[in-house]
Amino acid sequence: MILKIRRPDDFHVHLRDGAMLRQVARHTASQFARALVMPNVPPIDTGPQAERLKSEIFQHVSPSSFTPLMAIRLTAKTTPETIQEAKRCGVVAAKVYPQGVTTGSHGGVTIDQLQQMGAVFATMQDVGMVLCWHGEFPGPGWLSAEQRMLPEIRKVVDDFPRLKQVLEHISTREGVEWVRRCPDTVAGTITVHHLFLTLDDLGGRGQFGRGGMLQPHYFYAPIAKEDSDRQTLTEAAIEPSGKFFLGTDSAPHPIDRKFNVDAGCCAAGVFSAPVAMAALATKFEALNALDRLEDFTSAHGARFYGLPLNEGSMVLEKQVWVVPGTVAGMVPFLAGEELGWKVADVEIASR
Repeated sequence: MILKIRRPDDFHVHLRDGAMLRQVARHTASQFARALVMPNVPPIDTGPQAERLKSEIFQHVSPSSFTPLMAIRLTAKTTPETIQEAKRCGVVAAKVYPQGVTTGSHGGVTIDQLQQMGAVFATMQDVGMVLCWHGEFPGPGWLSAEQRMLPEIRKVVDDFPRLKQVLEHISTREGVEWVRRCPDTVAGTITVHHLFLTLDDLGGRGQFGRGGMLQPHYFYAPIAKEDSDRQTLTEAAIEPSGKFFLGTDSAPHPIDRKFNVDAGCCAAGVFSAPVAMAALATKFEALNALDRLEDFTSAHGARFYGLPLNEGSMVLEKQVWVVPGTVAGMVPFLAGEELGWKVADVEIASR
């Protein structure tokens, strides 16, 4: 069985820089026509910094086959002029990272500082730049952090009704329902891993658990939640509203950061880029929704961001295979697990 879809987009990816960028960029560029590059590692706070990272990306992938969509990080130093300059540099989005909630968020903003960013948000609204949110409230209470952040985001939604905003990597039922209630200027990205895993899997006790042992490669932020949350996310991924689309949040880390014995800790993030589309086809088939895969991966996000639909295509083949234990020296998402679909071919449209 063959499934041919429009070439997909990834509206949330971490490509890193330096040696890591060289290792991982091709795994995104070989499948996705475009990807929104997250600005936390390395920290990208201005348009010129985004331009430099884009140039570095093109040292490893061809601009004829892949378009990195650049974003900047909002900080206490961001001004309306910062936004205007970034727009001139081709930046399409700016990201709020509440301080302390994820990798590279130490330079983000506090909740109090958010209240002082009205001029920045107004400028984003005027120039047509999308506001992306890492939607977790900082501090204790990790499992409810997303729910507690939603009222803060709603204030910005109400104050800036023309500003497009995205709740990134939704992880809870409440997050999905909140996006559904918001106006059409608000959308949400859904990761591959949140469609598969629950907190039990992280703890080694779920479908993908292994003998009750903690699974470092299933640790990411926002953390996996309950099965009821996962079920709601799958319903959102296949619904035709256009408010939900793919953002893989593929976030690679070297193995020694996922198993940091010396420090006794584990970095948050999964490297899902190599298996994202195969895993999604497997999941959507299980949901009897293969006909909705193209909308989720190739249409809803592009339309929300005001981008033309890709002209290239991807061919997926129904074929059982086992995800390898390592890819590019890192452990990919679902390593050692069977998937029912495989990417067979990618046709790149001429530019």
